[in-house]
Amino acid sequence: MIAADVMARSVVKIGPNESVARAAQLMTDNDISALPVVDPDGRLIGIISEADLLQRRESALPMSSRDG
Repeated sequence: MIAADVMARSVVKIGPNESVARAAQLMTDNDISALPVVDPDGRLIGIISEADLLQRRESALPMSSRDG
């Protein structure tokens, strides 16, 4: 088996200036765990994942809230 056998062919993507909330909504709406971030010419410049969103949320919490 190769990557082409299991990859998604219809790619949902996001631009670098779109909000984190928009990224989360696209992931939820499309039942996916990551999005390619593309420039205006459609070139890949990064990837944003659920893990990125969770880490961002964790780092935004006050220290007392992180423990439980």
